[in-house]
This record gives sequence, structure tokens and C-alpha cells, in this order.
Amino acid sequence: MELPDFKLVAEQLRKPSGDFGKVIGENMNESNAFMNKVAIDCLDISANDYVLELGMGNGKFVGDILNKHESVKYIGRDFSDVMIAEAKKINAAWMEKGRAKFYEGITDTLSWDTQTFSKILTLNTIYFWQKPEIELREIKRVLKD
Repeated sequence: MELPDFKLVAEQLRKPSGDFGKVIGENMNESNAFMNKVAIDCLDISANDYVLELGMGNGKFVGDILNKHESVKYIGRDFSDVMIAEAKKINAAWMEKGRAKFYEGITDTLSWDTQTFSKILTLNTIYFWQKPEIELREIKRVLKD
């Protein structure tokens, strides 16, 4: 039996690209479904929450966040242009309603004002951060008290 190229898989988990990246995104949805559900429930989302998700992959779970209340707004940010493109396809209806937006970028430089978001979600991302103390400082900065 031939083993997969683990280096390639690790690179794709960090920053999915190409057609294989799309497959990786789908696989992450399956393997992380329970964790995403629990994390979203723990956010205790309510009216007028503004949610930032860092490393949202293909955005499969955005609807689970936005369905919590009709006034909730969401921004997703991911390092992968392939995941951004997939998230925009999957969540086109939410985007048309003005409730979801997606941006490509890294976590150590968040372009939003201080205390912008009421809730922030990130799963399975910290081990890809270059300098976690900087990323965590940025997350704290954009999170409301």
C-alpha cells in the first residue's frame, strides 16, 4: 500500500490550493463537523452579534451561525484563496442579503477597528500561526470587551 505524501497533505491543510484543496476543504467539513457545532453553540450567538471566523475553510458552517438570529452578521477570513472562492459560492445567498462577507488574509494583521466583533471563532488554526502571541493580540484587539 502506498502512503500519501504527508508533506503535501500538511501544506494543503494549512493553505488549501487547487482541486486537491477543494477536496481537503470537504474532508475538513466532515472530520470537524461535531467540533464546529459545539464551538458555534458555545458562542451563544444572539441578536445583533457580529461574528468573525478565522480560518473558516469553505464556509460550510456559516449558515449555522447566521441562522441563530436574523440580525447576526458574519465575516470569514482565510489564508487560502481557494477556500475564499468556495465560501463565496456556498454562501452566495447570505452575501446577497448583506449578512456574510469573506476576505483572504492572515491573522497577525486584522484590518478591522478595535472592538469590532462581539464573537470570534477559530478552530484548528493556531498550529499554523507563525507567531501565536501576535495573532492572539490581534484577536483580542478586534474583540469587544
